[in-house]
Parts: sequence; structure tokens; C-alpha cells
Amino acid sequence: VNSSKAKSKYADMVNKYYDLATSFYEYAWGDCFHFAHRLKGETLRESIKRHEHFLASKFTAGMKPKKGQRPKVLDVGCGIGGPAREISAFCGVDVVGLNNNAYQVQRAKDITAAKREAAKDAVDAAGPSVLGSCDFVRGDFMKMPFEDNTFDAAYAIEATCHAPVAEEIYKEMLRVVK
Repeated sequence: VNSSKAKSKYADMVNKYYDLATSFYEYAWGDCFHFAHRLKGETLRESIKRHEHFLASKFTAGMKPKKGQRPKVLDVGCGIGGPAREISAFCGVDVVGLNNNAYQVQRAKDITAAKREAAKDAVDAAGPSVLGSCDFVRGDFMKMPFEDNTFDAAYAIEATCHAPVAEEIYKEMLRVVK
């Protein structure tokens, strides 16, 4: 395999893979495409939620937002948005999910809208706090479509393994974080 050629085509390869695999992942895992170690008696979904809450507690612990403002957090490689929705609702932060796969970005938007509608039906006039505040953007995490110092924090769950050069993805994450 020509290494430099493979690195130059990483986005195309990853997109084709996730175009094929997303429906299978969603069927098996729901809306969170990652693993977490399971404690005795814990379900897969419980372990995933616990992992997301633990992760969120690490990057939100030192945040001191201005009164009336919610911190803005970037989810790098957001999949179909499950962790973004969970972390936003759990921590009271606005999450922007970044993903280079158009199908997954659209699924994230559709699922978020459907969950928000279901919440409105369940709780009259449910506000954004029911699901938090999430937006989803299509873009390459090696060349993020955001200005410097846009986010209060950033996280990635398993997505950075697709980066052709690991150091470069983390440089981009540091660039967009205040």
C-alpha cells in the first residue's frame, strides 16, 4: 500500500466505510457508536452513558461560563450524535458535532429533531434543556471549518483513529479551543 496515497484519500475511505456501516452500527448500538467497559450487572447502554458522563465531567469540571451563557463544546467525529445529545443534556453545554460523513450528519439532525418532538409531546413546551443544545456540521476534522478559539472544550470518542496523521488532528483541536 502506498502510504502517502492512502493518507491523501482518508476522507473518501472513511466516508465510504460509514455510508455502508452506519445502519448496522445504529441497529446494534443505538445512537452511540463506541464501547465502554462494563461493570458487573451493567447493560451496554448503561456503560456507554456512564462513560460519556465520566468524560464530560473531566472537561467541564474547570469551566466557569459567564452568567447566562452555556459553554460551547466540540464533538470531533460525532457519528450520529448520541454522545453529543447526552453530554449536552447532562452538563448543560452547547455541543457542535463535527463529522465528514453527510449521511451521519443528517441522521444526527433527524434523530435530534425526532427526540425533541417526542420530548415536546411528553412535556408541554419542553425547552432545549430536555435534550441539551446540539448542532451538527459536516467537515473534515483535519481542516476544521471553525475560527481559532471558538470552543470552550473539545472531545473525541474513538474517531481520531481515522486521522492520517495523529498529531495534526490534535493540533486542529487545540486551534479551535480557547
